[in-house]
Amino acid sequence: MTIDIDNIDKFWRELEEVCEQCGRDIADITPVVETDKIDIDDLSILIDAGFSALQETKLYKAEAKIMQANVHTDWHYMGKLKENQLGKAVRMFTMIHCVDSMDMLEALDAAAEEAGTSPIIALEANVVGAGGKGFTAETLHEAADFAAGSFNVTFSAISGKPPLYMNSETSMKFYHQLALLKSQVEDELGLGLGLSMGRSDRDLQAAVSAGCNWIRAIV
Repeated sequence: MTIDIDNIDKFWRELEEVCEQCGRDIADITPVVETDKIDIDDLSILIDAGFSALQETKLYKAEAKIMQANVHTDWHYMGKLKENQLGKAVRMFTMIHCVDSMDMLEALDAAAEEAGTSPIIALEANVVGAGGKGFTAETLHEAADFAAGSFNVTFSAISGKPPLYMNSETSMKFYHQLALLKSQVEDELGLGLGLSMGRSDRDLQAAVSAGCNWIRAIV
């Protein structure tokens, strides 16, 4: 897929406008550009356009792209991960946003220890309810306690997403739930955490207003 420079310019304008409306400092938000469909040769365009973080959602495709890409950037992962993929993931990615179960967290911790890396992680909270993915409000605290005490991962954020059909206005209640869960974990553990949530093409206003620090940028 060829990158449209006009789309990049539009994204930065919209993010700046939303931050101004919400009283947020744009420097507190890291747009993580979805690059699944972007050609390797075009990745440098994103870096030159001011993006410092790129993200993939399919490990088997990301491996070749990251190895061949001639760019200096932070790579983030936001897709599904199987246990046998964790060894590669902790070596390839600066931040993993999709840690959604205690089994995965413990396996990821072990993989990072073996690899000698310390990936940044976000614990994914389930704010949807039945059928949703991630930690419940009850299990999140146990996972957060484990992650905060680990020497192998860097626990830095809570992540989550509303149902796919939600627009910006109706997504707001889900993001407020995430923000509340984050505050509770912070108070309990004495940590400072961020929020990974939102997509620029769907609910930019809601995510920024609710306090996101990482957001998927669709350009």
